[in-house]
Amino acid sequence: MNIVMTGGTSGIGFAALKHFLKQGYQVTVLARTPDKLTIKDDKLTVIKADLNSIKSIKEAIGIIKSTHDQIDVLLNNAGVWSFEFSESEDGIEEIFQVNVLAPILITRELVPLLKKASFPKVITTSSGLHQGKINFDDLEFRKSFSSFKAYRQSKLCEIVWTRYMSKKEPDVFWATQHPGVVNTALARTGGFFTKLFFRLFGKSPEKGAQTLIYLTEESIDNLQTGEYYKNKKKAKTDTLASYDLRAAPKIIQAVDKMINEKS
Repeated sequence: MNIVMTGGTSGIGFAALKHFLKQGYQVTVLARTPDKLTIKDDKLTVIKADLNSIKSIKEAIGIIKSTHDQIDVLLNNAGVWSFEFSESEDGIEEIFQVNVLAPILITRELVPLLKKASFPKVITTSSGLHQGKINFDDLEFRKSFSSFKAYRQSKLCEIVWTRYMSKKEPDVFWATQHPGVVNTALARTGGFFTKLFFRLFGKSPEKGAQTLIYLTEESIDNLQTGEYYKNKKKAKTDTLASYDLRAAPKIIQAVDKMINEKS
């Protein structure tokens, strides 16, 4: 199996990576800081890719296209939760760029390589925090920034986009997954009580990675495309907005506009 993944240097991604390598899979990790991965394995390739930079993302995609004949599984696992307003290198609000723009751009460019596989999959790590609605009037929350609303919206966008893509590209299996509350560095920029909550109530990264691993390895005959999974089972999402596929083209259009303006 040939896997390409983001968010593989820490947390559930790192736990999943170790499992994949033990299984003998070929894994390519897109990492902002490649040196952070100290694992030495002939089956592991690390490519520098800063998801805060459209230029860096495109350069990494170019390397993948030149070195891969096909991809079996794409794991959009990277995510951020900035507790204060922060812009990317491109001047885009960081949560939206990393959690929404980056996976859409990476996936779009790599779909041709995925379609060369027998049973291709695109799996995106979302969250149970996907309630509310998409604020198309102010996607980056520049008028009144709320880290909670920005993060929640980004996870909702991922679910809506995934469901839409499962209809648009039926030859590829699509899914989002919720790892649960995990003791990772996701809340590293949060306050004392936020960090304490994740530390006290979060499961281990190894346990948090189980659904990601399950979706990667399970036969698509036993899975349902476009769905949201948690605890290795298909689950319902918590808001009607997560089923409104009319929002997906608007999300993609907004992402395209940002990419075109910054490229």
